[in-house]
Amino acid sequence: MNSVQEWTMDFNPRMRVNFDGGDLTSDAGLHLYKEFDYRIGLSDALRDQLFVHDPLLHRDHPNNDIVLQKVYQHIAGYHTDDQAEALAVEPLLTALFGKDRLASQPTLSRFYDKVDISTAKSLESVNQTLQRRVYEIEPRKQFVFDVDSSGFVGYVYRQECEVAEWRPCEIS
Repeated sequence: MNSVQEWTMDFNPRMRVNFDGGDLTSDAGLHLYKEFDYRIGLSDALRDQLFVHDPLLHRDHPNNDIVLQKVYQHIAGYHTDDQAEALAVEPLLTALFGKDRLASQPTLSRFYDKVDISTAKSLESVNQTLQRRVYEIEPRKQFVFDVDSSGFVGYVYRQECEVAEWRPCEIS
């Protein structure tokens, strides 16, 4: 029986999200992020615009897939690279990426070694592309930039001693 709250995913019509309960995975919310990715074209933008100085052709884990894997890991609350080992064979993530296995921690580390300023600029280009697409869906004349500094550490430049240094300070 289908619930009133059931959706079929555009990125993969065989996958459905419903709220009837069950214990498929604790990361099931990633389905919705994948749908969002599909609709705004995050994966496509990364594939088309990401630049990494890397002469090798990676068949199993292209650089754009590694970046996307890191995005999804962070969204799901897995912030450290050593968690990539367990997640590499996690059924939902492998299904979302259409792979038998995701990149391992050593593969992530090798990717980081290749990242440089041109990679950062290409990621900035991806961000601008996504912003443009979102604004095409729902244009905005203004936006609110709300910065809550509580809990953040700032840094001040101090030249009081012989060696100038950056030191942490509280932001208030």
